[in-house]
Amino acid sequence: HYCVLMPHFFHSTPKDAYLKVIKKIPLSQLILLDKKLPEFNGHKGVYQDFMVDIYHALLSNKSVFAKYEEMCLIFPEHSNHPKEIIEGIAAFCRVCNLRFNMLRGIKDKMISEGQIFMTLTESDLAEAIKTIKGSCFKLGGEVGIISFNDTIFKELLDITVVTTDFAQMGRSLAKIILEKKDEVISNPFRLILRSSL
Repeated sequence: HYCVLMPHFFHSTPKDAYLKVIKKIPLSQLILLDKKLPEFNGHKGVYQDFMVDIYHALLSNKSVFAKYEEMCLIFPEHSNHPKEIIEGIAAFCRVCNLRFNMLRGIKDKMISEGQIFMTLTESDLAEAIKTIKGSCFKLGGEVGIISFNDTIFKELLDITVVTTDFAQMGRSLAKIILEKKDEVISNPFRLILRSSL
């Protein structure tokens, strides 16, 4: 039997609190999904390296960002998204000479030509689309949107995303379980370009 955990916690959660609970699971039965916890050497898992993956996904499409001047990451105050996302985007902005700005939300007066808004949640994405469409700027021309993690909703709205390959994550997890592999596998991550950028 295996215990599959996806370890994402609110930033205010004390490390000792969740480590104490997870350490009750024998390493031979523990599979960590989506995120590595360095305190658990010897576990099995499929993970994303949020900082490195997002940096390389954006950098591999560097030319697309030439028309923009600023990347605005909408990072909710009470979030369980990994802070490594912030580090990866900030590093990309330094390399591409984009101003980096972290926001808690979006308002009309914040929008100006040459900005890209990156959203992590569906509600922030909906608010960004609504706000940009209500402005005088053209989405995908003068102002861009990138969202985190692909969904059918984002595909239908033609929103550019940075995303891990969730289907591959499932296949890798199945391989670990079915073949009784003691592996920690890095999952593929990419930028899917659509008309919002």
